[in-house]
Amino acid sequence: EVDDTAVTVPSESPASPQTTTGPSRPPASENTPVPATAAPAGPSPTPTPTVSNISGTATAPSGQVAMFENKSIMLAVADFFIPPVSAVITGLEPVKGALVELIEIDSAGNPVGPVLATTTTSITGEYNLALPDGINLAANLVVRISGTGVDMRAQVVQQTVNISPITEYVLRNFIEHGTDLATLPINMVVTLTGHAEEFDLAAASDMSTMIAELDTAVGSFVDDSIDAISATPGLASNVAGKIHYGDVSMGLNTNIETDWSSYEISSGNSVGRAEIIDDGGNNMGLGNFNGETYANANMGTADNTNYWLWYKLSFSPSEDGQLHNAGIVDDNNNIHYTWPFEESFWDDLTHGSRTPPTSGILYSTAIPGTMVEVGGDDSITYHLIDTNSDGINDAIDPSDATGRSSSIVLTLISQQATDFSLATLSGNYGSVSLLDAFNGPSGVSATYSGVVDLSIDGAGHVVNSAENAVVIQRTPLGDGSVSLVEAADSNPGTGTITLDGIEGGLTYVEDSDPTQSYYGFSNSNGELIFVGITNSGTMPDGSGGTIVNSTLTGASIGVRKPSSIPALSGKTYRFLGILKIVDASGGTLIIRVRGDDDRLVFNSDNTVALQINGFDSLSRAPDAADYIKESSSESLTATPNFTLSTDGALSFTESDISGSITTTREWRGYVSESGNLAVLRVVERKSDGSSFGEGIFIASAM
Repeated sequence: EVDDTAVTVPSESPASPQTTTGPSRPPASENTPVPATAAPAGPSPTPTPTVSNISGTATAPSGQVAMFENKSIMLAVADFFIPPVSAVITGLEPVKGALVELIEIDSAGNPVGPVLATTTTSITGEYNLALPDGINLAANLVVRISGTGVDMRAQVVQQTVNISPITEYVLRNFIEHGTDLATLPINMVVTLTGHAEEFDLAAASDMSTMIAELDTAVGSFVDDSIDAISATPGLASNVAGKIHYGDVSMGLNTNIETDWSSYEISSGNSVGRAEIIDDGGNNMGLGNFNGETYANANMGTADNTNYWLWYKLSFSPSEDGQLHNAGIVDDNNNIHYTWPFEESFWDDLTHGSRTPPTSGILYSTAIPGTMVEVGGDDSITYHLIDTNSDGINDAIDPSDATGRSSSIVLTLISQQATDFSLATLSGNYGSVSLLDAFNGPSGVSATYSGVVDLSIDGAGHVVNSAENAVVIQRTPLGDGSVSLVEAADSNPGTGTITLDGIEGGLTYVEDSDPTQSYYGFSNSNGELIFVGITNSGTMPDGSGGTIVNSTLTGASIGVRKPSSIPALSGKTYRFLGILKIVDASGGTLIIRVRGDDDRLVFNSDNTVALQINGFDSLSRAPDAADYIKESSSESLTATPNFTLSTDGALSFTESDISGSITTTREWRGYVSESGNLAVLRVVERKSDGSSFGEGIFIASAM
């Protein structure tokens, strides 16, 4: 039984992780409602309005303000008043008495022609500038404040043009992407800059540090948004239709509540159905969510002794008729999406959360109707306050944050099938899985990955044969350290699949434990199967979270095996996935490889070329309450020999050396019968035993 006297656990975790469902945030919890509409990733160009003057406020990090000020004209500060505008980054200071120049630039950011007009900022950082005759709003027209070795610029795309590190950062990214600024629609700049300003950010000491911190906080979002703007339009009709979606997520959370400061690790999954809706162009919507099963497990501690475990399994109702504008479709049938800033309150009106904008790309695979993404989600939780003294909390207090959470999510989407039957699934499969297991009373957590051969007959009976399983276990000791244990092979047994209607939705029940049902789906021809896996020592009723003894959450992805060795020589695959690493001192690192420029290539000399170009990560130092989210440009290049069996079983091992320590990664999995998709499990080991990692990856033929 759970000893719940050792630690007090609220009925809802204030920093419960956010998990995505498909290309949008889910209607997964009553405490995180989803708005009915959202701004599309690629807004349609609108006519450019004619304006005669622009105005705004210039703000900069405190260490940079003096470098922007023009000392020779400090006594000639403009004599005008503009209602002050709040800085979009907490802690920025106004740039007073600075020369503001209006210039035109080319797509490389170089000035074109003379300075068109000038003015000076007031003592509160405000300016007002008249546009010369014939000059109008444009993405290649900027206002610039020059400092010692650094400029701060903003594109003149609306009448109120604030100049800040964010406007400089967005402009730099347009330039780095090679965007044609002269033809860039101004409303796209307005939309992107506005979304970037919605992130909860604090000022750094100087511009270079501030730009670096912006790159960490909003870099992926800005990159994705610019990719969407620059993408060659496709047709939403190519991807429209009813879909299944499933995901597996891992995350880190922190609480800073005064009464129970804690740090947490989380795991979850969701399986559901929705519809991609064609608007007649390249814009598409996402709606008609229904039948979602959502599992979320959270284990945390404040002192390395008293551990608590929070678990929720929920079933969302149908949301037919609700439409979420999800994004645009490019000419490769990839979906570029943006989900905007969200703010929501808990039912008890004690806390609220803010979720910054999210963007990403759902990559189309060579299996028709199937898409894949490794995305992420973030949330900050705050106390609520009563702003009108009516006794009801009605607003978030932005100065009183109580926690935050971040997750990395692998998502699969497949169009629903028609005339689907159990006979469609008949055959031999190979699957890989990634799961987290938590034990609340002991504080033990484990990450599990498996590689399984299985067969399904025409009646849905499943027989699992040999499984290669690895378990990385963390066992807390009195001082908060951990030990790492690896497990050996096991035989997972048998089970039964039943269908949820005829669309390809399925339920799997293990014969050894018929009380547990796992939900999933298959694509239309049975080449791909996704199953979300979740159970707990004490099952809740679905109405809310509960304290339990133990939980297991994750997912399994299987592909139908080929009948002969697939021809892979010369083929290139997009490569993406999740890797979780635990070190011997108790630190945790969760990595996402997005697949943007990451590739797996099969060479003719029986080697495979693995290229990973940078990654995003969540990391927590041993027993630290907070965690770090960052992006790394570190790359991995390897060309190991590979083994490919008649049934599509694939394996290869690569390693790298740093000083006296060798890091080895063993990759095992299966190639599907068409050769267009491969699923792989990776196990990472350091030769000195200082860390171990496990992950799940997908390779999609390009």
